[in-house]
Amino acid sequence: MNELLSELLFTDCPCGGSGKCGKCRVRVSGELSAPTDAERRLLGDLLDDGWRLACQTRALGEFKVIEPFEAHNAVEPVGKGRGELLIDIGTTTLEVRMISGSGEVLESSALNPQRRFGADVISRIGAASEHSSELTGELRAALASLIGDFEYERAVVTGNTVMLHFLAGLDVSGMAADPFTPSSLFGEWFDGALLGLRGRVYLPRCVSAFVGADTTCALLASKPVHGENMLLVDLGTNGELAFCHDDEIICASTAAGPALEGADISSGMRAGAGAIDSVRYDPDRCELNVHVIGTGSAKGICGSGLISAVAALLDAGILDGSGYLEAPYELAPGVFLTPGDIRSLQLAKSAIRTGIELICKDVRPERLCIAGNFGRGLDLGACRRIGLLPDCGKVEILGNAALTGAGMILDGADERFETRSLSLAEDERFSELFCENMLF
Repeated sequence: MNELLSELLFTDCPCGGSGKCGKCRVRVSGELSAPTDAERRLLGDLLDDGWRLACQTRALGEFKVIEPFEAHNAVEPVGKGRGELLIDIGTTTLEVRMISGSGEVLESSALNPQRRFGADVISRIGAASEHSSELTGELRAALASLIGDFEYERAVVTGNTVMLHFLAGLDVSGMAADPFTPSSLFGEWFDGALLGLRGRVYLPRCVSAFVGADTTCALLASKPVHGENMLLVDLGTNGELAFCHDDEIICASTAAGPALEGADISSGMRAGAGAIDSVRYDPDRCELNVHVIGTGSAKGICGSGLISAVAALLDAGILDGSGYLEAPYELAPGVFLTPGDIRSLQLAKSAIRTGIELICKDVRPERLCIAGNFGRGLDLGACRRIGLLPDCGKVEILGNAALTGAGMILDGADERFETRSLSLAEDERFSELFCENMLF
């Protein structure tokens, strides 16, 4: 035996297995490889107590997990039934929605098992040169487990362009460098057997290499109105934007990175039990009030909590407009925000806000639609406080608009509206605006 623990335990590796983030830490004993330099740097004295990085440690024989950990490949199938199938392949999460013949809606979700190759699509494109078959195989296997025994003859599968390439087993190397050319922009029906699925499967049209079918479907769900200035924002690792103005739809993508999902944050975690999801500053008592999901103590902080916490620190005067934080700040026992965490959020919010300003130019959106499940937990006031989102006339939280739009396609809606893709990095104002938007 000579396999990485991350492959045997299916742990998350947000940094792509480079040993930089430390999020795959696990306490083990047994026949293991010697600690690497990355482990010595990140773990220090913890090595003596059996802690290792799963992405750096190889099992050379029998080993035992001492500290319980969460298995991230676990999926719970929806169950038996018959009807039609909708799937959203997210970079982080897989979501399945099944509509039975009686109209009953069944849903299930699981983490994308590809996360062990990195938290973002760029990391996975890089990993595909050596692990293409694994990226495709693990994705298909996870979807099959989620679907279980549910019977269907038609399905619509949405997702970003890279995820659809992995599902279809297509070469992603063309999206690794400029001019970022995908093998396909889809918009066609497939024999499900070719995708590891069943029946007939439709993959909606993508706009470009980094503006995928999830944006196309979300646009359908947002229901653009003739003559309305509407901005669609999908907040995630690969932030996708669409602006409807003068009956034209302009799309763009911006590399926000994984900070908004907690993957690049020292105490970051997903929005689950133990995650700090909200922080408020009480000016009367001059103190911060922290809210934790569930009934237990705080274990970490999720993306919505991070935005809320930074807004609260600004209100309290602990953090200034430049983002300077003198030392790590403890939000709850053992849960800190570090200067590096603040910088990661600044980079993410600047990428998104700069993209919004370039795509909208000087036009104020009359309606802002926020797509993605991440948007459901957002404090819009905190988003505006840190400069992530502009002040718009009307805000709509759409939830998983990609799945909603996929359902509309299954019902006969046409997603082939005209769109124009905008390359933000080629705009001469990009660098200047990006620097300005780093400030809070």
